[in-house]
Amino acid sequence: MDFRHPTTRTVVTKDLEPCSFVVMQGETRYEWEHAIRIRRSDLINGEVRERQERWSITMRTFNETAECHCRYPALCDNDTEAVKKIREERLAARQVLSV
Repeated sequence: MDFRHPTTRTVVTKDLEPCSFVVMQGETRYEWEHAIRIRRSDLINGEVRERQERWSITMRTFNETAECHCRYPALCDNDTEAVKKIREERLAARQVLSV
């Protein structure tokens, strides 16, 4: 997996062995771009390792308040149309409940 810092253009490559599990958070998650280049094999420590089937599963938590209070507000989804709609629906539901 290649990690690239968009400002410094620094590239860091990490070998992900078969069945690896990667958790990205903090600076890695928000300040670095990441990708796995498409190719049939990798050269690891002078040895060729054929690539096999790979699954990529993304799991994220849902911010119940739909508000951002993190160190990376420019990257948050808090101002997208989808989040605005969620806020409106929750406000409408609260108003119905308070009647």
